[in-house]
Amino acid sequence: MITPCSSWVSMDMKVEAFLKNTLRLYYVPDEKIEEAIAFVKTIDFKRVAKETVDGIFRYLEKQRESLQEL
Repeated sequence: MITPCSSWVSMDMKVEAFLKNTLRLYYVPDEKIEEAIAFVKTIDFKRVAKETVDGIFRYLEKQRESLQEL
């Protein structure tokens, strides 16, 4: 991201702006855009990110262990 998140510009604001601008390029009706934004706001991105990173580390650890067995 060009502008880091701050107390003035939150991640939620950035995601909402991205969705609005992107979906408007495809002439998505405003009501559908608002539905999409409402849905995305229900996602716990911190939890998803943590689970993803944890999964990557588990995978890398297994790979390291299998390489040590050779």
